[in-house]
Amino acid sequence: MKTFIEMIRHKRPAFSSTEEIFVNKFIRPLGTKTDKFGNLILEIGDKPNILWSSHTDTVHWEEGLQKVVHNDEIVCLPEATKSNCLGADCTAGVWVMTEMIKAKVPGLYVFHRDEENGGGGSMHIANKTPDILKGIDAAIAFDRFGNNSVITHQWGRCCSDDFADSLVEQLPGTEKDDGGLFTDTANYVDHVSECTNISVGYMGHHTSREYQSLKFLNELKDRMIKLDTKKLRFSRDLKDTGFQPYKPQFELRSSKFDDWMSTTPRTLEQLIRANPGAVADLLEMYGLTARDLEEHIHESH
Repeated sequence: MKTFIEMIRHKRPAFSSTEEIFVNKFIRPLGTKTDKFGNLILEIGDKPNILWSSHTDTVHWEEGLQKVVHNDEIVCLPEATKSNCLGADCTAGVWVMTEMIKAKVPGLYVFHRDEENGGGGSMHIANKTPDILKGIDAAIAFDRFGNNSVITHQWGRCCSDDFADSLVEQLPGTEKDDGGLFTDTANYVDHVSECTNISVGYMGHHTSREYQSLKFLNELKDRMIKLDTKKLRFSRDLKDTGFQPYKPQFELRSSKFDDWMSTTPRTLEQLIRANPGAVADLLEMYGLTARDLEEHIHESH
């Protein structure tokens, strides 16, 4: 895991100089080509039908190098850190893909840029260069927290249960998860039959409490190298996605927004009571778990 530890020391806001140093050191030497947006792309095999996805940026507020601490099990930030996150999201996914490339696993490898700002790199491919997605049956991202998710929904269905089951069958300990939010593969649902995101073993993402399970990551790498893609089942009809791109419910400064603000409960507690699902999604997005909340409630009493 020495290379991964070296990777995760790089704090990489989108299009920062540290991100550029990162891709020059760890990705471009593998033979990738760079598109007009900055995505790094490599094809292995004859007309591969699987797209492997990760992103090179992190949600760090500042660029540069950071100190990390690790043992055989996990890597995390030191207690006295000034860094706002570890960056396992999505360094873990990048590392898995680089190891798969070294093992010559067939596929279309896309290291996306600017995912954390809304999927700019994948949006560029979907809107400007969709031809590279022709012949692709599945887009599989390595960008989900935890250790057991095969995502079936990102703002709507992104892959069939049949496809998810065919992945779960080869990834022990995983299960279908319809609680996905967003990663780059969500931008491909109109072009690719099966789009998903799978767990890579980090928790507490987007916070200074983020940590990465090294054992799980190494096991995942081994499983992906051995994955038999011929056993994957592609079933979703592109016309039946139920997918809706994320849009704010109200446009800022609109009369509808003003009306809503004047009639909706304004205290934080009232908003939480009225919208528990939205609050749970927000907490999950910032890496907080039910156990974290239980501990906070216990301490507050």
